[in-house]
Amino acid sequence: MKLRKLESGELPPKFSIDNYQFTKQLDGAGWGNAVALRYCCQCHLEMAGEYPSYRESSIRFTQILVDTPMDTTLDGWKPHRYDQDSAIAVSDYSVMQFLDLATGIPTSARAHELQSLYQVARQRTSDEDLFRQREAARADLLATPLWRLISENPTDSEAVASINLEAPDHVIIEQFGEWLINARRTREIQNLIPTITLEDLDKWSDMRVLAYLDLTLWASARSVRIPLPIIGRALFPDEFAIGLEDRVRKVIARAAARLCDRQTIKSLFLQRKTLER
Repeated sequence: MKLRKLESGELPPKFSIDNYQFTKQLDGAGWGNAVALRYCCQCHLEMAGEYPSYRESSIRFTQILVDTPMDTTLDGWKPHRYDQDSAIAVSDYSVMQFLDLATGIPTSARAHELQSLYQVARQRTSDEDLFRQREAARADLLATPLWRLISENPTDSEAVASINLEAPDHVIIEQFGEWLINARRTREIQNLIPTITLEDLDKWSDMRVLAYLDLTLWASARSVRIPLPIIGRALFPDEFAIGLEDRVRKVIARAAARLCDRQTIKSLFLQRKTLER
């Protein structure tokens, strides 16, 4: 569907680039919260064709965004799991994670085979032959990673490791490094969550990326398009340089696409301690 192009006078009347001065003070967690809101709205818009109510709510939501970008009423839209789950790379294995795993064990032949082997491994016996069978079963299960109980190939980006906390630190660190390399190789994880610096936060602020996201989401919710000259003038009202359209298309739009991405949001929360102001 060809989108109608807006005229300059049709931009939201309360939009002002001055309302985005706060981005200069945002730390990693602040950017993470702000972008998570926009990402949530983007996901709603992607489902708007199938669920009309999503478009209706997105229209209301994006109007608040462009009028008051940091309005506290927007917090209800924020996907809170980013705050709690994505801010930690290493933690105890939680009851929630264990029960999710336990209830998801399939009834496949492989799972049944491992469960039968477990029954052999836990039996008490004084019979020499049964004892050897038990020890062989225990050795087999101890050498089998947990993910094989769920599938033939691991796909989750999270993994469980068994660590002897009484071991010396240098031994734990060395062996954990080896385990980490193997775990990533087994799961074919090549594209790690990107590293973000304070310089990146400053660039996003200088490029008015958050304002660009708000305007483009506002337009998308209304099935219209803001031409590059108009959006460029809205973002940089005091600049009259030639090539403003190219800056929006080649620099700001690409930066916005990178920013409004789940992996980037995760990175902002994971690195929040190194991204404090």
